[in-house]
Amino acid sequence: MSKQIVFSFPDHDVSAAAELLEDVAPETCHFVWDLLPLEVMPLHSMYCGPQIFGLLDPAVSLKSENQVHLPLPGEIVYLYQPGGVYVNTPEPYAEIAITYGRNVKIQGEGNVPAFASLFARFVGDWSAFEAECKRLRREGPSLLRIERGNSQ
Repeated sequence: MSKQIVFSFPDHDVSAAAELLEDVAPETCHFVWDLLPLEVMPLHSMYCGPQIFGLLDPAVSLKSENQVHLPLPGEIVYLYQPGGVYVNTPEPYAEIAITYGRNVKIQGEGNVPAFASLFARFVGDWSAFEAECKRLRREGPSLLRIERGNSQ
């Protein structure tokens, strides 16, 4: 059994488990695993579509692994952008982003295509988590907790 991480909205009693994709993104998985537990106030994507993300501080540049531009629903990516790439983003940033719907394109300001490291994918029924992501878009952020689930 692969390592899993659990994403939860504790204020709404909603959670979902994701399997780490250690075979294709080992360094990203190791980095994220070592960060946990983590709490962020997720934002809804402005440019990408049905996706939420939590900014990480400090922003850490990782080796590019298993890069995607069009993530599928239920896929979780790590994105790093150096400062100065976009007009309104002079500082580097890093985020963990969760795609919860179709037609997501990872892109930055001005619809500039970007790529991110796909490192995890939800397993089992995560429909309640998806509904919470949709709620977040309408009603604003609530605490997102990311923590270790099972491990080998």
